[in-house]
Amino acid sequence: PNSKDLMALHGKSVIAFAGLARPGKFYQMLDLEGIHVEECVSFADHYPYTDGDMESLLKRARRDNASLVTTRKDLVR
Repeated sequence: PNSKDLMALHGKSVIAFAGLARPGKFYQMLDLEGIHVEECVSFADHYPYTDGDMESLLKRARRDNASLVTTRKDLVR
């Protein structure tokens, strides 16, 4: 993880999402870095995100006044 990016999340609520075989490791890393994870949303490994998935995540983030956080791998997808 990029420490500058992680520091920018301190003090903010986030919704973390990932399409990994073991997404719990990603969520645990955020927690260990002191980032308040409001909600974790897991998808299947190599999940092909749809527009609907992203709209749903954005809706949750707006509802909770949270930032969306994901892995670099999932960001590319």
